[in-house]
Formats: sequence, C-alpha cells, structure tokens
Amino acid sequence: MADKIVSYLPVIAVFALGCMVFSVSMHIFFLNKKSNFSFNFEWLIIKRLLTAKYNNKIISIITYISIIAVMLACAGMIVAAGVINGFSNNLRDKILSINPHIVLMSHENDFSGYEKILKETFKISDIESANPFILNEAILSFNVNTAGVIVKGITNDQHNVLNKIKTKALAAFNFDNKIIIGGEMKKKFKITYGDLVDIISLTKNTIGLIDPVPQIENFKVVGNFNTGISEYDTRLVYIPLKKAQILFNKQELITGIEYKVKDPNRVIEISDKIIKAVKGYPFYTSNWIEANKPLISALKLEKIAIFTIFIIIFCMANFLILFSLITAVFDKSREISILKSMGSSSNSIMNIFVLYGLFVGLIGTFLGHILGLGLCILLQQINIDFNSELYCFNKFPIDIKKNQLFLITFCTLAISFLTTIIPAFLAARCKPSDGLKLKI
Repeated sequence: MADKIVSYLPVIAVFALGCMVFSVSMHIFFLNKKSNFSFNFEWLIIKRLLTAKYNNKIISIITYISIIAVMLACAGMIVAAGVINGFSNNLRDKILSINPHIVLMSHENDFSGYEKILKETFKISDIESANPFILNEAILSFNVNTAGVIVKGITNDQHNVLNKIKTKALAAFNFDNKIIIGGEMKKKFKITYGDLVDIISLTKNTIGLIDPVPQIENFKVVGNFNTGISEYDTRLVYIPLKKAQILFNKQELITGIEYKVKDPNRVIEISDKIIKAVKGYPFYTSNWIEANKPLISALKLEKIAIFTIFIIIFCMANFLILFSLITAVFDKSREISILKSMGSSSNSIMNIFVLYGLFVGLIGTFLGHILGLGLCILLQQINIDFNSELYCFNKFPIDIKKNQLFLITFCTLAISFLTTIIPAFLAARCKPSDGLKLKI
C-alpha cells in the first residue's frame, strides 16, 4: 500500500501543474486580450513578494501561513477520504464474504424443480457461481446452553467457497450430520471440534396434530468461521443442504438460489437478467446492495458531508490568500503605478497576482498531498486496539483512489484561482497617477 501511495506523487505533480496552466489560460481567456507568456519580470516580482523584508515582511508571513493552512486542509481531505474508503471496502468485503451477491426466491416461499432454473440462469455471462440453499430459524443446544440460530443448508460447492475465505480449515462436508458454526458462538459455548450439538426445528408436523412436533437432530462440529461481524459469528450455522431439507421437512424444496457475480457493483443489472431468464413471477431477486441499503446510504452521506466540511475549511484557508493579496495590492499601489507608467499592461499586473495566488495554492496543495499520503502510510503501520464487538479491524483501513486525489487537487487549485480574481482586478484598475501623487 505504501508503494502504491508513493507512486501517486509524480501523477499528482503533473496534474497540479496542468491545473495551474489551465487556470492561467482561463484567466487570460476571460480577459480576451493577448498576453505575453514569458512572465520574466512577473516571476521576479512574485519572488520579492514571497521574500519581502522589513516593512513588507508581513506579506511574506501571511503567505507562509496561507501555504500551511492550504497544506493542512488538503492533507485532512486526503486522510479522511482514505479512511472512509478503507472502512467502506472493509465492510463490503466482510458482508460479501458471507453473503451472496444476488438471491433468487419465490413469492410462494419455497420452490422445487430448481435444477432447470440453475441451468438457465448460469448461462448468464456475468455469473460465476449459482447454488441452491435453505434458510430457516432453529434452536441450537449444547450441554445446558441454548441459543436461537439461523440455519443455512448449503451444497458442497458452497462449502468449498467457505473453506477458502474462513480462518479455520474445514473438514469434508458431505451428507453426514456435520455443522459449521460461528467463531463467537464456539467461544461463548466453549465448543470444540468433534463435539455434538442439537439443532431443534419446530417446522415438522405430524399428521393430525395442530401444533408442530419438535424435530431434533445431532450434528458434529467440524469447523468454524470468523467474518468479524458479530451478527453472523454468533447466530449463523451451516449444515448440508440434504440434511436441512430433512430437518425442516422440505423434501425436494429449497428456499432460493444464491449467485456470485464477477462485479458486485453490477448486481442490479444482473438481477434483471436473472428475472428475465426465469420469466418473472412468481420469482423475485434481492441483492446485497438492497439488503444493506441504509448502511451504504449512510456511508455515502458521510463521504459527502466530510468532503463538504473540508472544502469549507479549505475556503477559509484561502481567505488568508485573499487577505495577503489584497494587502499586497494596497501596500504595493505605488510600485504598481510605477510599473504601469513604465509600460506594463493591466494584463501583466493581473498575471502577477493570479500567479502569486496560484503559486501559494499549488505549493500548499503539493505539500498537503505529501503530508496526507505520509499520514496514510503512518496510520497503516499503527496497531490500535479497537473494540472487537463494534469494529472488524485492528488498524485504520486506508484506500486512496486516484480519481479522488485528482478531484481534491482540482478543487484546491480552482478555489485558489477564484481567490485571486478580485485582488487581480483591483491591481489591474490602478492608474499610473494613483500611486504617484505627492503626499503633503
């Protein structure tokens, strides 16, 4: 990750330089005048403004404070964006490690003849795997402990997928009475591999009886999984599909078919293809985005809110640039008048203040990227004792996206450019006679 972050720096530098050139070009375009791009004496004056001494030193001090303010605001945006992206990706991976991307179910609750549906839907190119499952509630009992659990009946193919993503190697999962439980449940009930647990189902009826007769089956614990999400690790258990059909009196019925797709972000589009393949009603689909819509919406809103807050902070930092430029205009009115009397155009005077503001914004932005990316690298190296019941990681998850870095760079330089417009026009409006009047 550190190498990935460092590799962004040259790209950021080139992009920032391009934004600066673009900004200067736009200001010249709006002037609708010809301009000399040599900027020789303009850069000399900018250098003197940055390194002013004696009575002009206040301008340099404000400039350096402006650079620091822009740097901190830019670094804050990068760190905040990286942490939110990392947290979102971490949470998504945890959810998708245990949940299917798409689920096909029937309005008639259970359905049979699923083999034909599996063949039809598996032809869709975007689908990687399709497997039937049974999902129902039951009671797990071990020694004197009992707990309500969600029992999921799965096939051998689904077991092989579980075996790749869980922390513990799982035993062969054939049609015997075997069960896989969550790591938190294993710890809470002090269950060890090879122990027998009872699964009690209330769905099986005996002919002539109104109330269901409890169906009890013994299962041997052959493995455990740890998703990092407490709800799954304490309540979810896996048993073979055929045993689930017997336990819940399903015969040849299933609850639904679950799909894994190549791109989890395209589940809505692929769901429509599945519905079209099964000819609609009574079938319907649900996907991981819809199931976790409140959480995903909250994370998106958080991203927008934090980015907006930092943009406001950055605008406040740019007020320092505005203040330093306006101070320089009033303080250097005499020098501006002299330059105009020597033949400098209003466009050249504008160039000085636009480039001065953009230079401050560019330096602050570049230093902010270095600081922000450095903090991201540092945060990834620090182990933090998060509450395991609330969080599923022990380090700050960081994920830096190039498009977000470009957006941050563009926004900071665009705001810096807009900040220079008013002082530049004030400077350009100075007349040669204004600063040369004798003071009595």
